[in-house]
Amino acid sequence: HKISISLAKINDKDALMKLAQQAHNESVFADMPFSAVKFSAFYDKIINKKAICLVARINDEIVGFIYATLGSYFIADSRPIATVSVIYIKKQIRDTLIGGKVAVRLVKSAKKFAKDHGVSHLLFHVTSGISIANTDRFFRKIGAKTLGGNYAFKL
Repeated sequence: HKISISLAKINDKDALMKLAQQAHNESVFADMPFSAVKFSAFYDKIINKKAICLVARINDEIVGFIYATLGSYFIADSRPIATVSVIYIKKQIRDTLIGGKVAVRLVKSAKKFAKDHGVSHLLFHVTSGISIANTDRFFRKIGAKTLGGNYAFKL
């Protein structure tokens, strides 16, 4: 299996929307209806370089993605900080060797992209509620430092 990672392109929109909908349907937010309109607005940010989306492909099929934004730390003058809001690997491969390889390649590509753009910190917000223990184990194994946790109240 040849894994390739690239920035999302205009013609990736439909395939990426399907994958984003799968991510949504698995997440803690699945009780809210998926919005193609909001997805399109999010995709416009990617195409207009206001946000970053790295996609992982196997044989031209998109099997995973990372969505991130660049910003700054709110009370300091600093280099940019990248915040990853979503890292998603297709459910059918997530717990397989190839799924693990896709995840590693996506994170390595995000780190490279961030370094190339002068980013000081690459933060991963884990808030989907999907495979929390596996996600924690994965990030610890690849050397990420735990900064705290994500907590939520459903209101």
